[in-house]
Amino acid sequence: MEEEPERYQTEDVIVTCPFCQATSSGDLHETVALLAACEHCRLDIAEDGEHSGFGDAVLSGLSRRFGSKETWAAWRQATA
Repeated sequence: MEEEPERYQTEDVIVTCPFCQATSSGDLHETVALLAACEHCRLDIAEDGEHSGFGDAVLSGLSRRFGSKETWAAWRQATA
């Protein structure tokens, strides 16, 4: 039986937006504020497309660290 190739875990990856410097390893509320202020990240998160960009990746990393419910509540508050 052929072994499956080793894959990295996305939890081990830190994503940083090159435009606003928001990072998936940052503070939840500070990072969400950066994402909300960044045109690139904000549009990426608003798109419900097949391709994810930096905004989606950073928000996903925050969701894994802080929980989806808390992350999305912070996002809604920052974009209200």
